[in-house]
Order: sequence, then C-alpha cells, then structure tokens
Amino acid sequence: MIDRHVDVKCGWCAKTATLGEWNDLTYSRCTNREMKRAFINLTAEKAFMRKSDTFYECPNCHKWSRGSQLSIVNTNDARLLRLGGEPTMGNYVNT
Repeated sequence: MIDRHVDVKCGWCAKTATLGEWNDLTYSRCTNREMKRAFINLTAEKAFMRKSDTFYECPNCHKWSRGSQLSIVNTNDARLLRLGGEPTMGNYVNT
C-alpha cells in the first residue's frame, strides 16, 4: 500500500499534489454506485498499471490522466519511482 502523502506529478501541467488529493478528488467525481465500485484507490500499486485502465483527475489543472501516466516524485523509494510514468500527449514535442 502506498502512503497518501507521497507526491504525484501530473503529466499535463507538471505540478505535484499529494496522492490523497488526487485520490479524493477523483473519487468525488464518481456519481453512481457502479463508478464507485469500479474505482481503484491510488494507494494500490495496480492503479499505476496500464492494464488496470484507471483514470484520475489532477487537483491542479483538472485534466484526466491514466493511472499509468502518473509519476510518484520526491521520494527515495526506488519501487515507487518505477510506477507509472507513461507519457501523456502533453509530453510529446513536435519535431
């Protein structure tokens, strides 16, 4: 289980917010019982896997990202640093 106080970086705006802020904001957007049942807490490592196909709303820019696109930052835990990190469209540079 991942601590709710770790920092998570948004791939769109590159700002950080705590995992708890991401988690709570996204859960508050679940409007019915089916959505609430399907919700996967970010405290579970599987939320950062591509195959889980989960989406979370950024507390800063309010854009939605897959869990696999989120990055945990500002920690010394190598296991957490390996989670997520897939690029978002905001990370692509036109060449």
